[in-house]
Amino acid sequence: MAVIAIPNPAGWDVTEDTTTVQLKGKYLCVVVNKQNGFVSFFDANGKLLLEQKAWFFKPAWNAARNGLELGTTFVRQPGEYFFGGGVVGDNLRQSRTDILLQNDYLQMHIPILYSSEGYGFFWDNPSRGKLSTTPDSVTWQATAGDLADFYVMAGEADAVVAEYRHLTGAVPMFPKWAYGFWFSRNRFTSQQEILDAAKKFRQEQVPVDMLVQDYYYWKPDSNQDGAANWGSHQFDPTRYPDPKGMIETLHNDDHAHFMAVIWPKFNPDTAHYRELDKVGGLFPAHGDWASPCLRYYDPFDPEARKIYGRQIMDSLLQLGLDAFWMDGAEPEMSMDKFASFDSPAGPVSRIMDAFPLMHTTAIYQAQRSVTSDKRVILLPRSAWPGEQRNAACAWTSDIQQNWHDFTWQIEGLQNFSICGLPYVTTDVGGYAPTQESDRELFIRWFEWGTFCPIFRVHGIDRPFPWEYSNEGETIIKKFDFLRYRLLPYIYSQASQVTFDSGTIMRPLVMDFRADPRAVTQWDEFMFGPSILVCPIYKCSRELVGKVGDFADQNGETGAVTAIYIKSDGQQVVARKDLKDGLQFTHGATGNLRGQSSIRFEGTYTPKTDGALAFQVDEQHAGDYPVTGNINGQSISPASNGDWQFSLFPFQAQAGVPVHFSMETKMWDPVFQVVHESPMRRNVYLPGKGNWYDFWTGERIASGQTLNVETPLNMIPLYVRAGTILPMGPMLQYASERPADPIELRIYRGADGAFTLYEDEGDNYNYEKGAFAEIPITWNEASQTLTFGKRNGSFTGMLVKRKFNVIWVGEGHGVGVPVTQKIDAEVSYQGRTVTIQAPLQQM
Repeated sequence: MAVIAIPNPAGWDVTEDTTTVQLKGKYLCVVVNKQNGFVSFFDANGKLLLEQKAWFFKPAWNAARNGLELGTTFVRQPGEYFFGGGVVGDNLRQSRTDILLQNDYLQMHIPILYSSEGYGFFWDNPSRGKLSTTPDSVTWQATAGDLADFYVMAGEADAVVAEYRHLTGAVPMFPKWAYGFWFSRNRFTSQQEILDAAKKFRQEQVPVDMLVQDYYYWKPDSNQDGAANWGSHQFDPTRYPDPKGMIETLHNDDHAHFMAVIWPKFNPDTAHYRELDKVGGLFPAHGDWASPCLRYYDPFDPEARKIYGRQIMDSLLQLGLDAFWMDGAEPEMSMDKFASFDSPAGPVSRIMDAFPLMHTTAIYQAQRSVTSDKRVILLPRSAWPGEQRNAACAWTSDIQQNWHDFTWQIEGLQNFSICGLPYVTTDVGGYAPTQESDRELFIRWFEWGTFCPIFRVHGIDRPFPWEYSNEGETIIKKFDFLRYRLLPYIYSQASQVTFDSGTIMRPLVMDFRADPRAVTQWDEFMFGPSILVCPIYKCSRELVGKVGDFADQNGETGAVTAIYIKSDGQQVVARKDLKDGLQFTHGATGNLRGQSSIRFEGTYTPKTDGALAFQVDEQHAGDYPVTGNINGQSISPASNGDWQFSLFPFQAQAGVPVHFSMETKMWDPVFQVVHESPMRRNVYLPGKGNWYDFWTGERIASGQTLNVETPLNMIPLYVRAGTILPMGPMLQYASERPADPIELRIYRGADGAFTLYEDEGDNYNYEKGAFAEIPITWNEASQTLTFGKRNGSFTGMLVKRKFNVIWVGEGHGVGVPVTQKIDAEVSYQGRTVTIQAPLQQM
């Protein structure tokens, strides 16, 4: 299902002797041992890439249904590092790991690895399996199949990605606006909420290109659970009286696009269910969380796939929807139950991981069949090789709002991207609230999200950008504006993805495989070929208080005294043991219920001297104020409200108890002692040559580690010497006005080249050649910048345009704002233009 390339035996020389068969091509030499069937792979220079040491074939548990359990083991070379595997965190950095090759609610694994030795490996089996590594071996296993089917691709990572795309399909262009900012939350509940939100975005001047409708927009049933109309794909007329008119208003008045969520499951009360059931296009009921009678359609069945796609087009595309959020695309049920189903394509146990591939195929083919005026955008919650050909951008499911999950996303998205599926995103800020859900976490996540292939915010009760205080909104807008200023760069990279098998989010191994330090630097990545991104993924507040450091009013350690104050003035006193990160209650019980506020008192005995603070928080910081008293003195929190934790600073002296009393209306407060750490991180500058600090213009030699100050309003960004970086105007939405003039920042120090790509923005005319490219080159030796002859044209193209050239230096051509003092102005009309740079001051 994944591989669509037609095999071509040309280009291979085959020789055979008594012990081996050897196939030699341009990039690979493959040697098959005739005695045991083991296969070894060498590069064009004879270097051993991959050596097999075992086959595994045995009858499956249900052999009549599943055929064989099968697998193979290869030798892992000393010092060999692996990347890929789908959304994988630090597993591949461990010496031993087991990764389940299956798609479920919180797992999105792709059976593709890239090796630091210079090859890629694709295990093409869509049954459930496992990838296991040890210090000296790599093993692939599958639970069902008739044969072992895998692909080895030699070369640098970009060449391997190109071979993977040759096998499984090229990536269509997304519309230009899709590379802007998407705002989503759980959830909008009415047409008016959406329209009000769009207008507020424009009033606050927070750039945005799409608003997203999450679940239960359909008419609820009598129990208000919404399941009765699940699969109807119809808006509730009470809350959404005119969805088509709403979308037209978003398009015409607010210049915003609209996405709604869809599922591949149906309730029997819907006409869509009955149509699919009539052709046998539904799997059996599976005990769904939303309703026991919901059933999934079978995307492996061509007829059911066609019906499902048409239903979505008839119900939603005709309203004007711009994109489809495909939730539950694993599907969301017990994988054992799903494996027991049957399909016209065979036992589901053999093909189950390919569900999202065929599900996205249904929508992509349906939309392409009815219009070429609107490019397809799909947001599935799962993925399988080949899905990139369906204009799919996978997202990483319902992650938590905490620093751990944020850290996991940084590495996971890189591992997904290097597999060859270039579009991936996440719930920026996290989906489910935790006791870490504060402004700092969201801002740091947002700063990193600016450099994701698709930039999308989502979460339960997700505040709007202007609800994070003036400081928070200022920082959010700064990075949002940066995303839009970079659109000429991003959209040109998108064209490379489509036409040249490019990759936007790039683990450092893709560009610096020869640098051993870069290969292991997981917390930095390249955004396109030029920008090094170094996210901040640690809280500025370090927990220092331990359970044994606390005592209640009676002097008993490991607890505090909690006074539950009720609305009638009654007080209930209880000892609360400290556990689970010093969270002392998970909701009041018994006679503690009904409190209007909670006061907790006791002593804390620090072990060290210095400035510390009491921190009081709960899920979604700042919802309720906190009052505090330390050593008998009332003290105001250093920060409160606006989605930031309440902090009560004090000066600690080792061994001297600190008496405290805090009161809040929070229901589940967490009480902690924290030390505010300096905001800094180490940054490694990979490769050879020089880098420029994006914020200051300072030029710095590569190969060194810097300890960089990282205040809340910045993350370290560096630009490679030799970069030609096109930056557009400050925009509120992608199509607000043409990118003219373009500010062209030149980072001298090495030769450079960039191809500026433009097209009509949101149709498929580019497939017919309706696009234009402007090649731009920088020659370091002659210090000349050349704009080459424009190639191609399209309707609406700017025939005449202006480039404001900036020779970047310290304090010049830096940061987000448009550079006011330009160094050269180039009027370009499609013909070659060359300009000379002034002598560079070193």
